[in-house]
Amino acid sequence: MKKICSKFLHYIKKDSEIDIKLFKILGIAGILVSVISGIQSIISGISITGGLIDFFAAFLSVLLLWFVDKTRKYVVGYIITDVVVFMGLFTLLFFEMGGLNGSMTYFFAFGLVFSFLMFKGKLLIIMETLKVLLYSCVCYFSYIHPELVTELETEKDMFIDRVAGILISGVGIGLIFLAYIAEYKKQKELAEEASKAKSQFLANMSHEIRTPINMMMGMNEMIMRDAESDTVKEYATNAEAAGKQLLFEVNQVLQFTKLDAGKEDLVNEPYDFMKMISNINAYFEKEATNKNIDFLMKTQGDIPNVLIGDARKLSQILMNLLSNGVKYTREGNVTFTIRNEGIEDGKAKLYFEIADTGAGIEESKLKDIFQSFERADLAKNRNIEGTGLGLAIAYDTARMFNTDIKVESEYGKGSKFYLTVYQTVGDTSDLPNENPNMGSFLAPEAKILVVDDNKMNLSVVKSLLKKTMVRVLTADSAVESYAVFAREKPNIVLMDYMMPDIDGIEALKHIREMKDGGEVPIVVLTADVSPGKKEMFLSEGFDGYLTKPVDWRELEHCIMMRLPKKLVTEVKENAIEKYSREQINLFEKLLNEYDIDLSEGMRFVGGDLGQYARIARYFTGNTESGMGELKDYLEEGNLEILTQKFHSLKGNARNVGAVELYYLSKRLEKRCRQHDVDYVRTSGPLAEFEWRRVKEGIDEFLARFEKIEKIEENETSKENAIVKEEAIDEVLSYIESNSQAPAVRLIEELIKAESDDGILEKLKLAKSKIGQIEFEEAEEIIRGLKEQ
Repeated sequence: MKKICSKFLHYIKKDSEIDIKLFKILGIAGILVSVISGIQSIISGISITGGLIDFFAAFLSVLLLWFVDKTRKYVVGYIITDVVVFMGLFTLLFFEMGGLNGSMTYFFAFGLVFSFLMFKGKLLIIMETLKVLLYSCVCYFSYIHPELVTELETEKDMFIDRVAGILISGVGIGLIFLAYIAEYKKQKELAEEASKAKSQFLANMSHEIRTPINMMMGMNEMIMRDAESDTVKEYATNAEAAGKQLLFEVNQVLQFTKLDAGKEDLVNEPYDFMKMISNINAYFEKEATNKNIDFLMKTQGDIPNVLIGDARKLSQILMNLLSNGVKYTREGNVTFTIRNEGIEDGKAKLYFEIADTGAGIEESKLKDIFQSFERADLAKNRNIEGTGLGLAIAYDTARMFNTDIKVESEYGKGSKFYLTVYQTVGDTSDLPNENPNMGSFLAPEAKILVVDDNKMNLSVVKSLLKKTMVRVLTADSAVESYAVFAREKPNIVLMDYMMPDIDGIEALKHIREMKDGGEVPIVVLTADVSPGKKEMFLSEGFDGYLTKPVDWRELEHCIMMRLPKKLVTEVKENAIEKYSREQINLFEKLLNEYDIDLSEGMRFVGGDLGQYARIARYFTGNTESGMGELKDYLEEGNLEILTQKFHSLKGNARNVGAVELYYLSKRLEKRCRQHDVDYVRTSGPLAEFEWRRVKEGIDEFLARFEKIEKIEENETSKENAIVKEEAIDEVLSYIESNSQAPAVRLIEELIKAESDDGILEKLKLAKSKIGQIEFEEAEEIIRGLKEQ
């Protein structure tokens, strides 16, 4: 019995399609039902002819199952079954077994269900139509010609026949739906497993591809910073462009995955619309110039400066459409049109159009261009780079804005893509305050622990943070990070996620349980940017999220925002322009007398004299104690400690441009590693002498630099005082003319710019009086401030 069941299950399961499985189940069930029904009809004497028809149906079912199993022509088998069994034999049985008073009408319903399950498309319509017409005609014909129907002889026969019909047809249909539900659940589980596998694959792919990109771009950034040769800088710039293009293509695939998984939502925030458009325009002007084509931007209507919406996704739509236009245009132009079509209920109706004189698209291909990985006229455009995802991403993202991208094209002459987007009109005051000092800081006393199983990644982070002077501690495993954390007590931890043995989340939880572990910010630094990962990391307890390849600006900004304020010295971006060329030339001449190359030192701080001065202060304050111990270590011949001392002195000397001291320290470090005690003892005092010479020069430089800073501060204070006095005069004129609103606005600006508590209180009081329309009292307060 077990063998029979095993063979039966194997026979059914060897085909994966559900309609084939159901056909086999129905065929076998039909054989059993026909045999049982035939035996019942003959033994009970209800209808010997009906019983014989049942046996014939069973025999025919066996032949059909054998035929389709051997030939694999299942559709042919379905048609034969439908025509011979459900149309032919069921019609004969209907007339032989009571007609409208028998149970065959139930089986007609079963026959209709069979067609819905087995056929598709036009064939389904044809077979269902034939069957409905046939069954209707048969019923009508039996109604007007009852003499052709073999009636059941007794009420008992009718009872048995109908009960059997209800049970067999009802249970049969029920079993079919149970089979479909079971198959649906199975396919759903398989789809979910496939989705998980795809997500895992993309996470792994992201990690495996982005990790080497991180190394390449990080090291390339250091080449660009350190390179002296213009040729090398040009090579590095080209390598950076190639790296960014590779990263863009990887991000396109991941973005498409997020959209496909439905894990993208609009994030509505105030943004500077015209600034966004200006950036897009600048980028594509450059791209078009590189291809020797024209890029034109037209704005029509009164377009608001500030809007509220998802700027990143709107920009992404426009960038993909414009990129497509520039990519496929070999000559002529690309025109980018923006038009405000009106404001309704506080929302601007913005029309965007991207028209090009490029290759155009054949009419037959227009319906497919928004499909993923599709490219029109592949043979003609085979040399054009890209993944074929740009338009698909733009289209799916546009749907999130409740709009569609439309396209018109004439093959060989060009294309036009256009869409309409509604955005809420905002105000300048809605815009977030941008940090002008983002990512620019010094923190020589700060300690950062970087945890990554890839040593090259550790090297990249150390290199990128070099100019900030933070002390970067490293660990290449979670276990090692515990020991370093306990010993060094870092101010912030950067943690990789995908590490062998113990991943970043486990390591995070372990550090949180350590002493002081709950107070230290821990930021995940990962190449995994698959959908939902950022939210997952933050929910697990990470304080921040950085992706590889890491952008040095984002890295520095992230660290600066999380380090204790007392350890951070911010550096303004416009500090480079603060000092004149003449001032810098004077400092160069001064320092050169002490073997210090100012231009070499400023090269490491992007030409910022103010930041160089901060590094110089650190040099004098933190090397003196070490140099005081140098003489004792030289006498002892302690080469291990001397190696560390000269290594540290080498780095500090290079930071301030002390070239002679740098090379001398470098040689002494090398000799220490070679255990050349005599050379180190002989040359060591020379390093000490050179250090004192450098320190003397830096002290002189800092003294003069601080004088200039004080003069600049005084000038700035005077300028601020003049501006404040002019503003107070303007407030008085508004008060005298009883202009409440402009007076309040101007006082609010003064309050924002004021730091003196006493003046702040008076300004707030004056604002309150103006608000209460007590202009005389307000005027008295403001005049008092003017005198002060």
